[in-house]
Amino acid sequence: MTTRLVRPFGTARNSRERLAIAIAVGAMGTLGFSVTSPILPDLADEFGVSRSAIGLVQASVSIAGVLFSVIIGYFADRVGRRRVILISLALFSTFGVASFFARSFWLLVGVRFVQGIGTSGILGVGIVLIGDTFEGAARTRAMGLNTGGLQLTAMMGPVLAGLMAAGGTFRPFLIFLIGIPLAAWASRMPSDRPEADIERPTRHLVECIGLMRREKTLVDYLGILVATFMAVYVLHGLGLTVTPL
Repeated sequence: MTTRLVRPFGTARNSRERLAIAIAVGAMGTLGFSVTSPILPDLADEFGVSRSAIGLVQASVSIAGVLFSVIIGYFADRVGRRRVILISLALFSTFGVASFFARSFWLLVGVRFVQGIGTSGILGVGIVLIGDTFEGAARTRAMGLNTGGLQLTAMMGPVLAGLMAAGGTFRPFLIFLIGIPLAAWASRMPSDRPEADIERPTRHLVECIGLMRREKTLVDYLGILVATFMAVYVLHGLGLTVTPL
């Protein structure tokens, strides 16, 4: 006789609930950028640094996100989506709240960098979870809903941060406490640790490049990559960093 581990919150078996979890997790990731946007000038004054230097508070999250997003998919395949999301939420929330206690400029940049590692996980794996759950037209609709949730949260983040900052410059960082109940909800996702061996990222990358060359889509991919980079630069670099300053 085998003993089954019973979860305190049960298991999310409905595709709609899994979509809701993916949207909520992804939306949480966007707060890492948008919440700090309104308080950048005040942070510069608090730490006595220049307006150009305070941009590292945003850049540290972005740099970590770019560096670790390259391998986050590999880990999601290796240990399972659920485990990666829970670990990423733990990093994101713990070091996000730690920013509230950071009273040194470089300490804040450091904890924000670690938070960015969690950001890469919750933004990337949320999309993968949608791809695993839906197919065809249903997947397209789910992706649209997910994008809408991300954009709505990105717009509301600065508003909430501005209201919270009226009580103290560092207070908006406490919004990352939301990650605790969100992690409890995300724990309802079914365990999905694969039994088969997973190829290493470098081998998978070589195969993808070879496939795009054979199907003559490599140039299209590079064009989309450049366009995506410019869009992120405008949103995070100019919109959420330069404009507030």
